[in-house]
Amino acid sequence: MARRWDPLAGTGAALLLVPSIYVASLLDDQTRGGLLSRAAIGVAVFAGTLLLVPPLAAYTERKGLFGRDLGKRWHPEPKVRDARVPEALGIVSALGWLVGVILCECLYARKEGGASGAGAGASGAGLEDQSMHKAVEEQAKYNSALVSVCFMVLLGFMDDVLDLPWRAKLILPTVASFPLLVTYTGSTSIVVPRPLRPFFQTPPPEAAPEGTHGTLTPLGALVDALPFVTVDSAARGAVLELGILYLAYMCLLSVFCTNALNIYAGINGLEAGQALVIASAMLLYALLQVLFEAADRENYLFAATLLLPFWGATLGLLWHNWFPSKVFVGDTFCYFAGMTFAVVGIHGHFTKPLWLFFLPQLVNFFYSLPQLFK
Repeated sequence: MARRWDPLAGTGAALLLVPSIYVASLLDDQTRGGLLSRAAIGVAVFAGTLLLVPPLAAYTERKGLFGRDLGKRWHPEPKVRDARVPEALGIVSALGWLVGVILCECLYARKEGGASGAGAGASGAGLEDQSMHKAVEEQAKYNSALVSVCFMVLLGFMDDVLDLPWRAKLILPTVASFPLLVTYTGSTSIVVPRPLRPFFQTPPPEAAPEGTHGTLTPLGALVDALPFVTVDSAARGAVLELGILYLAYMCLLSVFCTNALNIYAGINGLEAGQALVIASAMLLYALLQVLFEAADRENYLFAATLLLPFWGATLGLLWHNWFPSKVFVGDTFCYFAGMTFAVVGIHGHFTKPLWLFFLPQLVNFFYSLPQLFK
């Protein structure tokens, strides 16, 4: 029997993209054209995921990867109540996303190759070297994203098959984040909120010569004495340089993202549904930054490039996972989605706003902590 889509759910999924489409329409023609090609890849990923889930579900069920849907316990028909639901179908959306991102990387390489050739003819070797350096840096970001997500897809599928212990789910995501950290090119400092800055550094006297810095407060001196931490006196206590500690923070962020979706799960459509909402919010945020913050727009465009195929892959899976679910997404999807969000936040250079998109998962994480230590 064909899968029927809930009209309310379908309308809600479509409405999630409306703000992003509007913001994209305000961008310049070149940027909008690039996003349109990525969106076309996202549509292809959606179609591929939608079509491939049913046949691959039959394979996973034959191999014993299935479960019983507790949400159907109330159903009067035993055939429906006791039906076997194939598991680990998040592997399909993950493969679709990987193919989509590889295609996006190929489009970027082709575009930069043409631009490099044009620049060499116009301005000489200097412009060509600069363009090549930028292209190599961007492709390193693509490759690190693919490696990290591939690692987590493997871990998720292993968890679905082998039921790994919790310690593996904490250690292996840490290792998976290393490719992201070694290719990270953003700042490792944080901006101190304005009301807290006097606690780190006193302002200079009004009669002091221009360029005079204030003195560190006892708290500021204590923080400045910590390993790898520096209070930027030239910024008057507004900036804390964390160095390697910031990299450690991003590593922990990756571990949180991969496990947060996995903890907040267990209901038809919940895993894929929350991922779709988070991806929509992150896509809107990235496009708004492209529109209003040209200084760092390349990183936000990279984030949008990763999110558009993810949106299509997740919607294609959600079609089959919506209540009453025909398939289960499994830990494969949770780890894939969580690491994708971590990659977008790290390489998009918005790891701190990322917490706002994970507020429900953060609350659920702290609520669930006692269960982890039983």
